[in-house]
Amino acid sequence: MHPNLFELPIFGGTAVHTYGVLLAGGFLAAVGFCVHQARRYGENPQRILDLCFYILIAAIVGSRLYFVALEWPYFSQHPTAMFNLASGGLVFYGGAIGGTLTAMYLMWKWKLPFWRTCDLMAPAVPIGIFFGRLGCFAAGCCYGRETHAPWAAVFRDPATLAPRDIPIHPTQLYAGLDAVILFVALVLLQRVKRFDGQVFSALLIGYAVLRYLVEEPFRSDARGAVVDGVSVSVATGVPVLLAGLGLMVFLGWRARSARPA
Repeated sequence: MHPNLFELPIFGGTAVHTYGVLLAGGFLAAVGFCVHQARRYGENPQRILDLCFYILIAAIVGSRLYFVALEWPYFSQHPTAMFNLASGGLVFYGGAIGGTLTAMYLMWKWKLPFWRTCDLMAPAVPIGIFFGRLGCFAAGCCYGRETHAPWAAVFRDPATLAPRDIPIHPTQLYAGLDAVILFVALVLLQRVKRFDGQVFSALLIGYAVLRYLVEEPFRSDARGAVVDGVSVSVATGVPVLLAGLGLMVFLGWRARSARPA
């Protein structure tokens, strides 16, 4: 709705983008949650804080590279635009891949309990997603199809990335609501989990399903497509869903097998 939060009276009136501010806020909230969780789990809060910092860097790089790959015909002609994040060009799945690989390496290097740490940090992911989707709503990216529902959003700001003056589904807010639901479900699951890795597996399953339920029927933003109309939610979400289901079954079986008869 409001891509630019305000303008600084320096450097020719540099705009402060709402997307970036909300993204930063989401990171701080997620990190605060992880530090709280570290104390609850009996882990070193400083080590978890360090882990969050490196995951953030890897997630931003990975999500941007994924987006650039999806939009390569455009970026091949405008290479400097690759470094402009104001347009909201970050793809969650790319960030998830980059962040996960970095986390795996650092947890191995620092000898952290792998699946236990994954469970500790899993609910922080939807916190970041929630703030990120609010940023998307502000910027107008990831917009929905035209609708005449009473809750339709109408974007009028000249700087918006959404179609202007047309009532459309506020898919960004749908996805934000999904993030809240996922966060609550993961926190509740932490209290009753039966094996390490169960909460992380549920994160993969839940996110893939919820994103599909929002994007397939409601999203219209062409930047969400990979090729021939196949969306990111399907092209990447299906492998993520299968990985989550596979982990849930394997880790559950391993935990049961390890229990004394």
